[in-house]
Amino acid sequence: MFSRGGDEPFFLPLQFQVPLPYWIVVDSVPNIYHLVELKDTFHRYVVLITTRESARILEINVGSVTRQLWTQRPELRKRIGREWTKMHYQKHARGRSRGFIKEMIKILNKLMSETGYTHLILAGHPSITSEIKDNFPKQLLSKLIDLVPLSGTEETSDIVKATISRFIREEEKESQDTAELLSQEMHTGGLAVAGAENCLKVLKENRADTLVILKTNFSSRGWSCSDCGFTDFDKQSPSICPTCKGLALRKFDIKEEMVRLAEHIGANIEFVSKSEALKRLGGFGCLLRYRLPEEYA
Repeated sequence: MFSRGGDEPFFLPLQFQVPLPYWIVVDSVPNIYHLVELKDTFHRYVVLITTRESARILEINVGSVTRQLWTQRPELRKRIGREWTKMHYQKHARGRSRGFIKEMIKILNKLMSETGYTHLILAGHPSITSEIKDNFPKQLLSKLIDLVPLSGTEETSDIVKATISRFIREEEKESQDTAELLSQEMHTGGLAVAGAENCLKVLKENRADTLVILKTNFSSRGWSCSDCGFTDFDKQSPSICPTCKGLALRKFDIKEEMVRLAEHIGANIEFVSKSEALKRLGGFGCLLRYRLPEEYA
């Protein structure tokens, strides 16, 4: 929860279905590091779970089902022996099955394109999920990350439990790939910088496209002057700024400050659990939108 008193009091409690660490911070700005890490680790994905009779399309965000679409298949079996022969029913059922799959895919494709979701999991009996996958257009195949065997009748909470670990594994793989790309860019003189000081600089200049942080980085503090912008790291904050002699000095946690700036400018943020390449670069890196002319020189 976030709260403050004074002339403009503020109170905001937030509840999630996934764990957060216990911590308390008193500062002049909101502390959002753990929330942003939570968003990166347990971000949103879509699950299509099917049986031969029905389909459910679930949107899952930060460990909770936030939206549910139902596509119910009409029951045909009751018509056997009344107006259809068994052979007639089976032939018609196969046609309806193909139409049902097409309808599911159409709804799913519309949902994924309208909401901007980039991760999809198929759940259900393997024979059904493989048949659906075979009918996927390229744009859905590119977003499919896994097939999960389920009966299709599970409660939504059980579906989340069965699929979230697959999503976390895929998310970590993407973070590892970003760390490798950062390392390649650094070693080839590309659009990247590394180290806390360089990362803070490009974040303040609104030149960072993606901030990459090693989760195991030790939390360290720095300070900056609000008057001239001078920043220093891992040193005791002086009483006055050595550059402009100003008194408006603010201490900050380096990881928190980077995340706050990245969110402020709309940069992507990737948290990496383990990466030797990123560790060698100091645990912090930024992929850039562009370089300044003097940096090319």
